[in-house]
Amino acid sequence: MSQTIKQVFFSILMSSIFSLVAAAQVTRVYVAANTGDDSNLCTQISQCKTITHALTVADAGGQVILTENGDYDKFFIAKSITVAAAAGVNAGIVSGGGSAISIAGVQVTDSITLRNLHLIGIGGQVSDGIINSFAGTMIVDDCTFTGFNNALTMSNVAGTLIVHDTKVRNSIFGIGVIGPSGEGIQRVTIDGCDLELDDSGVILSGKVSANIRNSIFAYNTSRGIQVRSTVGKQTSETLVDNCQMNHNTVGLQVSGPNGFAVARLSRSTVTDNLLYGVSIGTNGTVFSLGNNVVAGNVTDVFGGSLTPLAAK
Repeated sequence: MSQTIKQVFFSILMSSIFSLVAAAQVTRVYVAANTGDDSNLCTQISQCKTITHALTVADAGGQVILTENGDYDKFFIAKSITVAAAAGVNAGIVSGGGSAISIAGVQVTDSITLRNLHLIGIGGQVSDGIINSFAGTMIVDDCTFTGFNNALTMSNVAGTLIVHDTKVRNSIFGIGVIGPSGEGIQRVTIDGCDLELDDSGVILSGKVSANIRNSIFAYNTSRGIQVRSTVGKQTSETLVDNCQMNHNTVGLQVSGPNGFAVARLSRSTVTDNLLYGVSIGTNGTVFSLGNNVVAGNVTDVFGGSLTPLAAK
């Protein structure tokens, strides 16, 4: 075989190998609840039917796109992934028991994003929405949770939880965050969210550092926001900025009792709560920037007083 023929053969061989490698890399798959079929390739023109199957096709770090209105299967996540409904699509994830979305078998370096999903609990608040005790980063954008025991929980992970433009209603516990028992801290951003008609809106516990902004906590039968630490020397703290805590039993509850709990209030309204506007327990401290409205509650501040916090 001449040198020229060998070079041509080698070029064809390498081109074929690169094509096979490229074909094996699946970064985006498509799911259609009504017209899809899991025997399809999960491409845009050959969509599969279930999220569960699509997750076996997509590579780690890829995207699962839901393209049709309808109810989709509850599913299990075991790698970094994004699951998102396309713009304008009403995608329901229905759970009749257990978790609508289960997360396990991932590493703290993994990141999971869930976008534009409506998670629905059926059967009287006996199921859970999302329980994450594994992935280090979880992002929840523009989702709705209805009718759960625990709507969204992230626990015992030193990582990051970001929740934007999300609604939680008719659940027992809305957003629950428990800091890690070992090294590290759980960092949380909750922005532009509505937590209404639940038992408790947001509960932060243990080694947690949170920013809660531009959100509404209303008509919750226990409390709108609870900040607590039950382990000695651990601190749970949050900034509550430009939020409304109205018509709950307790608007904001801050207490240790064994660790330390700190809340900093700015530009927020705490009114018309049925028992306390702000409840301060053992080892709890609430700083107020002075631009808040805490008024019109049965008792505005219980168990202590707001500590003035000067603007810088």
